[in-house]
Amino acid sequence: MSHLLEVNDLEVKFALRFGDITAIDGVSFSLEKGERLGLVGESGAGKSVTGFSIINLISKPGYISKGTIFFEGNEISSYSDEKMRKIRGNRISMIFQDPMMTLNPVFTIGFQMFETLQAHRKISKSDARDIALEKLKKVHIPSPEQRLSQYPHELSGGMRQRIIIAISLLTDPAIIIADEP
Repeated sequence: MSHLLEVNDLEVKFALRFGDITAIDGVSFSLEKGERLGLVGESGAGKSVTGFSIINLISKPGYISKGTIFFEGNEISSYSDEKMRKIRGNRISMIFQDPMMTLNPVFTIGFQMFETLQAHRKISKSDARDIALEKLKKVHIPSPEQRLSQYPHELSGGMRQRIIIAISLLTDPAIIIADEP
């Protein structure tokens, strides 16, 4: 039986004018269904880069130079963006460090939650609303119905962070990567 997630000998580099810089060198771990795994290290140790690598969000000049990433038995590190979109935010969610960088300031919380659900499921707006309210309640957002019509700047930092957590829960993912929330 394969692991839910298996990272083998992962190496990530950043191509700079004066040469490549290695950000991650030889990271290996596995995760089973129901397990929790924490990556601990100093600032700049590569924890975030590891998370971004798993969901294929390393942008240039960064690149995976070596290693494999298996999710549900499939090697995903070389997946196209189109193929990864079916996994990212659906089967694997990520809670990013800064909610204001994650939430779009020109759209309501509800719009962003409904859009996430409708991107991954054939679902009515009414059903999306019900699921969004359920997840907001799960993370203890007060007056969740009211929050759906609010914009990110109208919420406190802690509430925005919980909104991001609720969004990461929307699709009942197999894995949630939390980047220091």
